[in-house]
Amino acid sequence: MTPLDGQLVADDRFDEFFRVEYPKLLALGRALAPSAAHDLAQEALIRACRNWSTIVDYDIPGAWVRRVMIRLVADHHRSRRRRERMVERFEISSRGESTVDIDVDDERWFDAVRSLPARQASVVALHYIDQLSVSEVAEILEIAPGTVKSSLSRARVKLARTLRVRLNQETSEVER
Repeated sequence: MTPLDGQLVADDRFDEFFRVEYPKLLALGRALAPSAAHDLAQEALIRACRNWSTIVDYDIPGAWVRRVMIRLVADHHRSRRRRERMVERFEISSRGESTVDIDVDDERWFDAVRSLPARQASVVALHYIDQLSVSEVAEILEIAPGTVKSSLSRARVKLARTLRVRLNQETSEVER
């Protein structure tokens, strides 16, 4: 398959390449990033498809796609570590008494952040995901550090409520 005005055109050589390489990429992915193996293998092959007109002439096109796979695995682990660090820094608290454990692969937390008002979502993302200090967040958003602190406080309360409600709803649905 080769790109043609945003379209992909069938190429028997790519079809064969896919059949041979996909199981190998999947095995590589299962060894290095089991939870994301299928997605990473597919992404590597999508990139191979986009670059097929170039890599088809390589002596070993499979080496190119495996190198892409290794880079995707590294990106996946970097992203996962970033999310883990964010979770470690983020304590959702209600009156400072309890915390909610967050699974870094659980999109519910990110959905909850996206449901916050824009300023609160921005403050949470910058502070917890990008690991910026209150003063750095204030500078980027051009607001006072006190506003950052109050936005974080309000966001924590909303996130705690939202996540508890969602978790409770899911538990109720499972029990039915």
